[in-house]
Amino acid sequence: MDTLVQEGCLNMKNFITIILFLIILFYSFQQNLFARPAAVPKEAVWFPLEGEEEGFWRLEVIKNGKKQETLWFSSGKIRATGLQIDKWQLTKIFYENGNLEEFSQRFFGKIWTQATNQTHEGLLTVGKTFSYYPNGKLKNISCSDLDIYEHEVDENNNCGIEYKFDESGKLIETIDHKRKCKMGCGRFRPFLGPGKYISATNSLRIREKPNKSAKIIGTLKKGEEVEITKDMGNVETIDDERAPWVEIRFQNGLKG
Repeated sequence: MDTLVQEGCLNMKNFITIILFLIILFYSFQQNLFARPAAVPKEAVWFPLEGEEEGFWRLEVIKNGKKQETLWFSSGKIRATGLQIDKWQLTKIFYENGNLEEFSQRFFGKIWTQATNQTHEGLLTVGKTFSYYPNGKLKNISCSDLDIYEHEVDENNNCGIEYKFDESGKLIETIDHKRKCKMGCGRFRPFLGPGKYISATNSLRIREKPNKSAKIIGTLKKGEEVEITKDMGNVETIDDERAPWVEIRFQNGLKG
């Protein structure tokens, strides 16, 4: 009887040892699987996807009122970047091969839904969105607004003209959503901070005050350098491009 008890205790100890070994082995496997790549900052935190073995490294930095968010694949390559300024969020999503998958912008504001005829606060893609194939070729150009309309299949907030391309870059379909984009179909260009910048537009008009009705006091040529000193605070849409007014200083000391 004593021998049977001893053997039973021994077998139980062996069983517990095996279980502990398997737990340690599984933990080590998880640590190696999601080991932090050298390209990922030590401040980044691992976020597993629910129900999947994959996930992303995530880092959020807030500086000077701007929130910068970066996601990395487990391989260490960048998955997405986001820049949030006030109610605007600019997002770039990448394939693991490094090619851009999508460039879009979102706005936090009042959203009207046709199905319920109600308005609520929320974050929604607005303006122009570019999406791409893994090979880098343009896939789709679309425009969105803050109003959500009923559709035969689902609800969407498309407006203006949408363009679809095949993987070779050939235009294959044009869709007219027959709705005007209330916020325009352009891009939001945020204030990135004081410093020296190069004009990307020819004959850019410089005004005396931060509004498009103010007196024109000069122009900037394409490629001309100018110093931006501060954000004037008010955002305005001009030719479908939405951006804040900024104060600039020319090399001769003139301000506008």
